[in-house]
Amino acid sequence: MKTKFLCYVIFLVLVLSEKHNSQQLLYPDIPSNAINDLIFVNDSSGYFITCCGSIYATSNGGNTWALQKHYQRNNLTQIEFINETQGFIYSPPSFVGDDISFLYSSEETGNLWNSADINIEDVLTFIPISNSKIIKSDDYGQISMLDNFYEKWDIKYQMPRFISGCLSFPYGEIVQFHNFWNQRILALCNNVHAYNSNLIQDSLSFILESTNEGNSWDTLWIGLEHLMHSFVFVDDSLGWMVGKNSNIYHTSDGGRNWIIQYGDSSSQENYNFNSISAVNTKNIFALNANNEAIISNDGGNSWEKKQLNLTNSINCKIEAKKNGEAFVFGNDLIKTNDDGTSWARVSKSLKVNFYKIDFVSEKLGWGIGSLGILKTIDGGRNWDVQYEKENLYEIRYLDMIDSLEGWAIINGKLLHTKNGGSAWNTTNLTSDLSFMRGVTFLNKDVGVIFECRKLSTDSVFNMVTTNGGITWKEYLIKTKNQPSNYITSFFKMQFTDKDHLWFVNQQGVWLSRDTAKTWDIIDNDISCFSGFDFYDSLTAMVAYKQGTMAFTKDGCKTWEYVDNPYSFQTNDIEIVGQTMQGLLTFACGYDGTMIAYYHEGGKFDFVYNMISYTTSPINDIEVFIKDKRPNIWWAGNGSIIVYRVGEYLITDIKNNYSSSPQMFSLSQNYPNPFNPTTIINYSVAEQSNVTIIIYDALGREVINLVNEEKPAGNYTAEFSAANLSSGIYFYQLRAGDFVQSKKMVLLR
Repeated sequence: MKTKFLCYVIFLVLVLSEKHNSQQLLYPDIPSNAINDLIFVNDSSGYFITCCGSIYATSNGGNTWALQKHYQRNNLTQIEFINETQGFIYSPPSFVGDDISFLYSSEETGNLWNSADINIEDVLTFIPISNSKIIKSDDYGQISMLDNFYEKWDIKYQMPRFISGCLSFPYGEIVQFHNFWNQRILALCNNVHAYNSNLIQDSLSFILESTNEGNSWDTLWIGLEHLMHSFVFVDDSLGWMVGKNSNIYHTSDGGRNWIIQYGDSSSQENYNFNSISAVNTKNIFALNANNEAIISNDGGNSWEKKQLNLTNSINCKIEAKKNGEAFVFGNDLIKTNDDGTSWARVSKSLKVNFYKIDFVSEKLGWGIGSLGILKTIDGGRNWDVQYEKENLYEIRYLDMIDSLEGWAIINGKLLHTKNGGSAWNTTNLTSDLSFMRGVTFLNKDVGVIFECRKLSTDSVFNMVTTNGGITWKEYLIKTKNQPSNYITSFFKMQFTDKDHLWFVNQQGVWLSRDTAKTWDIIDNDISCFSGFDFYDSLTAMVAYKQGTMAFTKDGCKTWEYVDNPYSFQTNDIEIVGQTMQGLLTFACGYDGTMIAYYHEGGKFDFVYNMISYTTSPINDIEVFIKDKRPNIWWAGNGSIIVYRVGEYLITDIKNNYSSSPQMFSLSQNYPNPFNPTTIINYSVAEQSNVTIIIYDALGREVINLVNEEKPAGNYTAEFSAANLSSGIYFYQLRAGDFVQSKKMVLLR
């Protein structure tokens, strides 16, 4: 429920307002679907990095993790350490706006992460040799070293290449390094590109060896009809290797010869091992793509298969920590302390995709997502499932009227609660109803179920109630020129008052003045698929194109256009209110995009590098305003709930849905006498250009307190006379032909 309080206009704002107010990640406690790499530097301290740009650290062996640093729109793919304090992280070019390629941390930097200004691109994998020497493999089948003042990469090895068409390709990839820290380094390689081009069918994997810290390389081993992509060594001799088959290979001579130590007789043709890890000569953990860990506690003489409690393990890896203890990470983070007999999620948060949230106070809110309907009583820091529904296969929508009553749509059913969600009851509708997009309520009595469809017809209609959902009546969505069977989809319908109900689709901006009974397309040049918001009957923003927003302040008569800082698919827009920097609007969308717009004097300003802590879709924005201070939440996939307290508003209009004033009026200010602030209430009977001007006792204008077009409604203005002297002042309201003045006294 969008909550907008009465209009407050502050002439002198005695608080700090910042465009770059930071966002907090309220939920989840750790990412549930985005971990790219994990490493422990000792029994207690470890790190993991995410595709969303986050670095998490633990100091208690992985029992709990805390966000250490975040780099928005940067995909962090690999983390390596040369000792307990000196670490390195690689981030390839990924999203528009990413600005990090390589990070380092050391005691000299206070164990904080800093960006390293080096040219490191096209990296498949890397390994640091010292705090100044790095070895990498790249997309060109090369091994290169950086160890010079000029930051020039020296090529130390080049794979054979072949010609396909008019292009040249390396035979394969160098996928992993292992440093023995005695100047000996191994590189695990494969011939995947040559295999895919049918140039070779055997000897698909090989290992390169360097005995001089990467300065030169020779082939140590070559063989197998399968592609290997993960190996591990626990000393100079003992190692294990896995890849794209059901076998685990073992070496006892430092990688020169390999034997099969484990084979899965029940394996399918597409069997794949993801990774293998070990910390000593006895305990080895391997992970396959079938939600199984293959574990040995005796150096590989015997192996046991353990089932994992994951949705899937296709993109997961495993990291052994110490005897009997290991972590699986990727689309979740799970841990075992008993050699894989039992596995538990490390995160205490629910694993859910939030589609829509609704807050009725700073603390009390609801969400609808992949688990059903959820509730929070602490502002989004913790969530409990109220109405559990597995396999949500259709549109999910939620609209809370107040702290007790609300409506939801799940899997084609209309649900209603009158007790804050303790019980959600199904409302019976017409039997042949096949689809409902969403539901929105003007007040407790008047509501609309929008974009409904039946199996028996192609017509699109709404269902309207005027008695709190006891009965519902169907009304077709159509105009004279737009039949109801050709209505494109829309994802939102919005009341701005009882006489204005809006939606926007690919056919234009639609307006109903009689609660969805009839419709007009008031602008067919402005269209969108999802993101739009109407602040009142005059002010709106529409995601016109992926790269452009359209903005109106005169009820869609004229539009201003602003190019986004980069193109993105918009999921939601929320106009918050007038701030010292301008009219504040937020937009969110795919790739974790969150953008703030400030509109002032016909110009737009952006804050586009807003931190969302994710690259998954942000689906919804929710605002609750209290004491002129907006509380703002963003919700999306991957359990994401992001929160910030916005800057103070100097204008905040409440859509008074229940009743519009029948006449213009200006109330006596209170308190009166006052020092130094006072409140002025006034009513506007119809849409008008409204001014409130303050005059001194001699009739001289002191300040133009209000000067803007306003729809019908009841408003409040706050006047501060902090810089004025004691005395009699007058304030005058003008709205159309209506003029009224009153006297007030400033008493110091």
